[in-house]
Amino acid sequence: MQVSREEQLRMDLSAENQLSWIEMALMLVPGMTREECELVLPDLMKRHQMIASRMASHLALTCLNVAKSSWLSAQVLSMNADSARTGARLFHQHLIRLQANTASPYDAEWLQDEVKMAQLADFADMEPPCLVWRNRGVFRDMFIYLADRFLGAPDSVLDAEGVHARWKWVEHVHRRIEFSSLNAVLRLNDYITAHGGLPPDDETRPQLETLRGGHALAVRRNEADWSDRERTAGQVHVPRSFQPLSCGRQHLEGGCG
Repeated sequence: MQVSREEQLRMDLSAENQLSWIEMALMLVPGMTREECELVLPDLMKRHQMIASRMASHLALTCLNVAKSSWLSAQVLSMNADSARTGARLFHQHLIRLQANTASPYDAEWLQDEVKMAQLADFADMEPPCLVWRNRGVFRDMFIYLADRFLGAPDSVLDAEGVHARWKWVEHVHRRIEFSSLNAVLRLNDYITAHGGLPPDDETRPQLETLRGGHALAVRRNEADWSDRERTAGQVHVPRSFQPLSCGRQHLEGGCG
């Protein structure tokens, strides 16, 4: 938090008198004195403690849920055999210890499928460990289920964060770029990233000519529309009472009766 020299002197900030960010933010309120700050600070600290505790609890619960079923089962698809077997063991232990009322829909789907549960248990006890898609298809059903869940869908989180990063970079380089141009740049970069480059000229030229023709047609329509508006405006009858300038000119010339 940046504080000017004048504000530091007003709040009596020094190496011996350090304030928390809450106290400093409170002191920066216009017209707030130190006595008023000391009066409301206890209630403010209690409120901050309650909000911070809720945020910490929510973050801890989120991390715990992420580290459970989906994370452990996805580890079974690891290309490292030891890591895959470790994930299978932890996931299998997690499932057999679950109570029926605490199982998530994903956990319940595993518990209700005897084939996948048996393959998970066998894979967790494999000696030596192997990859789930090897071993002559012994774990075929489990592999197809996991691959469809985790490998069949794109990594939307990384894609979204990548687009956001490119968005911020383009806005930093071109500070006055319009939203439509920004959208075009992001789409073009995404196509180049996905396909390794732009399509050949013989594929893009017909589309560009079509777009150019449509743009030219739109321009001609706009020009014709404006011409019709100007022609119509020139034919509108203006009453004499709305001609003060011409009447004034005639009066100066002695001809306005």
